[in-house]
Amino acid sequence: MLDDIFNLIHNQIIGLNSDSNMPVYAFTNENINDLLTKLNLNSTNKVLTIAGSGDQFFNLATKGLSKIDLIDINPLSEYYILGFKLALIKMCDFEDITSIFDLLFKNRHFNFEEEIKILKILVLYMPFKYQEFWQKIIDYYYTLQSKYLKNIKLMQILTKDYYYNLEEITFYNTYLQSKESYQNLQAMLNYLKPTFYHASLYTTKLSTRYDLIFCSNILEYYYHQNMTLPDLKKLYAKLYPNLSPNGLILASYMYSFINNFHEYSNYPIGGKDITSRELLKEELLYVPSYHSNCKDAVLVLRP
Repeated sequence: MLDDIFNLIHNQIIGLNSDSNMPVYAFTNENINDLLTKLNLNSTNKVLTIAGSGDQFFNLATKGLSKIDLIDINPLSEYYILGFKLALIKMCDFEDITSIFDLLFKNRHFNFEEEIKILKILVLYMPFKYQEFWQKIIDYYYTLQSKYLKNIKLMQILTKDYYYNLEEITFYNTYLQSKESYQNLQAMLNYLKPTFYHASLYTTKLSTRYDLIFCSNILEYYYHQNMTLPDLKKLYAKLYPNLSPNGLILASYMYSFINNFHEYSNYPIGGKDITSRELLKEELLYVPSYHSNCKDAVLVLRP
């Protein structure tokens, strides 16, 4: 993985095209804050979540949940979430976190020396498992930038940062909405001992049964596979052995599902209208959309 990351950094800095699959999502674009208020979760619940940007993980922890495991096909997700982003939250006070986001993730106010200074301090806050990994990446980035000094930051290279807007990510994330919530998360970090599974959610059998399986929007990546409704049913049936008897699956996050006229405007699961089918006791949870008066929806499945 390190060689792939080095190649990605090298190509970005010297201006070569790159089709790398290594970059991870910097932040969520799902309204996790409002979604979690609709779920009857408690501190004893066990959760399996797509790793993604890590914001599902951190928002669940903000709510007092500590038994949270992560799964993702991108191995960098583990090092980004449990190494980089966790250390960032440990290191920064609530009053400073947004300015550090800007410094590390946005190309305005480019200041290479300040960026490197923050990155080197950040490594000290990481769990030992991730320190050597990130130190090698930072050293490689420093060597290249010392030579070329291009107006691009390390985290812009390693993350998919196209939608990052401070007001928007604050809207989505409980831990960014108040000092109290942020400090709750900081306190919870001492109790989290997650397992990270580098695997596909739909094909992995796990020894643990979970009360909640958080699928984010990974079903969207099946859009071009021409799946029928029976195919979808079989796909989710693979998750039930990993689900507790009274558990639930947040099967798919769907953006702008209901438009301003209260009409269904989006059939995102392979283009299929999920409002007129039965997919194992399905239900929809609606949450506000950041971008308009539309509503997003989350497909919920129960065994």
